[in-house]
Amino acid sequence: VITQDDVDAGGVSNTVLASGDSPDDTNVTDVSDDPNDTENVDPDNDGDPDDPTDTEINEDPSIIAEKSATITDNGDTVLGAGDTINYVITVENTGNVTLDGVNIVDTLTDADGTVLTLTTGPTFDSADLGSSEG
Repeated sequence: VITQDDVDAGGVSNTVLASGDSPDDTNVTDVSDDPNDTENVDPDNDGDPDDPTDTEINEDPSIIAEKSATITDNGDTVLGAGDTINYVITVENTGNVTLDGVNIVDTLTDADGTVLTLTTGPTFDSADLGSSEG
């Protein structure tokens, strides 16, 4: 089974050692060869390549950020000044490799393009796979 560490490393390399005893108690061994390896490397110069079978896993990093908003009325039943906009920002690793150093920059502007300042937050709520805040 491929692990996340295998994907992050770029693949898996595998070598098999076969051994057996003959009827006259001589031991024979051979290290596996990859028939698809065109380099035919022979590290021990015995005429047999003895090379691992390398299975590459191509890195495919990607990320999706989504932001939604809900307005909480301040009790006057009119949408406007004094109401609160609550944003939910969701960031998901949609690639096949582990990401680290993931950051968000939340730029808040009004409809005229004037930069606004958040009155609170943002605050970290949770992570599906146990990532910590920051």
